[in-house]
Parts: sequence; C-alpha cells; structure tokens
Amino acid sequence: MRRVVVGLVAALVILGAFPQLAGATHAGAIADCGGAGTFTVKAQDTGAGVEFPDPGKVVLFEEGGALTVLEFYVEGQLVWSAAQTGRAKNNVTEVTCTFRNADPGELFTVLGVLTA
Repeated sequence: MRRVVVGLVAALVILGAFPQLAGATHAGAIADCGGAGTFTVKAQDTGAGVEFPDPGKVVLFEEGGALTVLEFYVEGQLVWSAAQTGRAKNNVTEVTCTFRNADPGELFTVLGVLTA
C-alpha cells in the first residue's frame, strides 16, 4: 500500500512539473489596425488547447483578408521578428494591429502586411 501511495505522489509531482497548455483564445477578438480599419480575428480551436492559426504567424479576419506577421509582441515584449534586410527589400506597406486574447487578456501587437 505504501508503494502505491508513494507512486501516486511521485506521479503528481512529475505531472505538476510540466507547464500546462495555455488555452488562450484570440478568436473573436477585435483587431484595431489603425487607418486600415478594425477586424474580427478568426481562429479555430484544435482541441489540443490551442488555436490555429497561431497569431505569431498569420492573423486571419472574419471579414476576409489576412495579416502576414513581420513582428509579434505580447504585452510589449518582442516574441518574433522577420529579418530586417528582407523586409527592406519587400517594399510593402506595413500595418500595425492590436488586440487582446480573451483569457488571460494579454495585449497582442502585430506588425505585418495586410492583404484582402
């Protein structure tokens, strides 16, 4: 009996050591893209506790169109950025959009290329 209890306690400690899935949702968030307008973020729950597409890669909008991510910030902290040399040669108009995920309410700032 003692082995069973020790085994269960050890299993709980091991499981507690792994980070849990974030479960954050950005579907339905309203993205303010400044002069480009406001859009409703479109995302699909994968059933694994995450949504697709990842807002750090591309942001899709319910109204149509997509924002291809060149820089991605969470609460003002840079998470990902495309190479500056490639961006300079692309010569495209960049747009900055901001929105909050529903839980835990983090502010996402995305700089990218908006396409219809």
